[in-house]
Amino acid sequence: FEARLAILGASAFGCGVVRAYGIAITVFEVLSLNEMVVPLSLSSLTAVVVADFISLPFFDTALVRRGWHGVSKLTCTDHGEEPAFMVMQPYSDFPSVPELARLEDLDDALNAQPPQLNFPVVGTDDFLLQHHPHHRTLRGAVTRHSLQELRRQVAANTATDPVRLLTQRWEESSELLCDPCPLVLDPLFTVQELYITLKVARKDMAYITGKGVLLGRVGFKELIG
Repeated sequence: FEARLAILGASAFGCGVVRAYGIAITVFEVLSLNEMVVPLSLSSLTAVVVADFISLPFFDTALVRRGWHGVSKLTCTDHGEEPAFMVMQPYSDFPSVPELARLEDLDDALNAQPPQLNFPVVGTDDFLLQHHPHHRTLRGAVTRHSLQELRRQVAANTATDPVRLLTQRWEESSELLCDPCPLVLDPLFTVQELYITLKVARKDMAYITGKGVLLGRVGFKELIG
């Protein structure tokens, strides 16, 4: 009797730690004790329910300590299987900067509310202007700090012609102010795939495009709140 209680406790402990009911099934199959089916099931299910109120599963805890806390949230709900176009912030909801920009274009982006930390650099062509006048193609991206430097350079220039942003550089170095190759993902990427890609690429945000046309953007806020 004591041995069977020990078996029940060991099985319940394993199930509670990793939240895997398969441990109880494995124990039953190894021992082949028909009268242990109900006790093993009840003790293991109780351990899983109680453990959920205490802490995360063992492997999820390891992921959280490594900064991958979103994995456990996304794998436990249907939200992780939703496509990018369902969770992204649409292009019309955030400011952008034209590739050929004037001083007023930079001011409009910097003064947009709420304040933005990143801006897409967009362009257009005759086809888009004719068939989709409200859409733009993604040419690059620029941070708020870089855009403020761009504004300073444009304001110091007496010429009134628009400035090609993607060719502007920091004065103290040869580095470009704009990123000509921002992280771009497909609109059919799932939320799980988006989260893992952002973490691996060490980015806070990615742009969603379809055949080069900017559709929206997605960050951790849209993925896990």
